[in-house]
Amino acid sequence: MAVQAICSAGESLNDQKLKTLTESLIREIVEQTEQGTVFVRTGENPTSEELPITAATFIEALGANFVRTRDKNTLSVIRSAVDWFLGKNRIGADVYDFLTGGCHDAVTASGVNRNQGTEATAFCLLAFLSLNQFVSMVIPAEHITPPTISMVD
Repeated sequence: MAVQAICSAGESLNDQKLKTLTESLIREIVEQTEQGTVFVRTGENPTSEELPITAATFIEALGANFVRTRDKNTLSVIRSAVDWFLGKNRIGADVYDFLTGGCHDAVTASGVNRNQGTEATAFCLLAFLSLNQFVSMVIPAEHITPPTISMVD
């Protein structure tokens, strides 16, 4: 996503114009995605499909800015986008399938695309890992309590 590249360039070059542009673009994409919950394509040929790649690249773009700013508001929007994979989307359907470990290829008006392709799954897992990385930047690992698992005979 161009936003991620602009953000990285602004930081690397310490260019205030690029940093300002990044902030403007971030505000725009957050607004267009309804705070990271809807990823319907816009433009001249819009489609009602929402794709895992769009959600994942949104997360990476915001993540690049989060690494620079450590703004917890950005982190909550990133979390909303990750939750999109877990059923907090416009149709309320899980995109990630815990039984298969796969990710459906799209959210459509009529439901999820039943295909679970490699690309969709890779982008979904990348989104999960990215959120984990960003959270660990603000919450040290020693402060995170792992879930307890009880074994029943």
